[in-house]
Amino acid sequence: MTAAIFYVAFGDTAAALVGRTIGRQRWPGMKKSLEGSLACLLTCALVGLGLKLAPAPLLCGALAATLIEIVPTTRFYNDNLWMPVLSASVLRLFS
Repeated sequence: MTAAIFYVAFGDTAAALVGRTIGRQRWPGMKKSLEGSLACLLTCALVGLGLKLAPAPLLCGALAATLIEIVPTTRFYNDNLWMPVLSASVLRLFS
């Protein structure tokens, strides 16, 4: 789905930019910030609005993408891979 690709392109980028520039409130035990996560959520929701998604897929897809982005990256987990895969699944489920 187009939205899932845009989530990783714009949402993850917004999270990184906002988190690194103004992020102050860190998630416990992580380098990721609350501000970055909120930027991801807002950006993904705006992507959904731009693509004219129905309310349920819009909210659930944006929330799923944000939750996937929050999980710390390890050598076995990379949010850039899993964000489009899992958020597309959620979008499909709620469409």
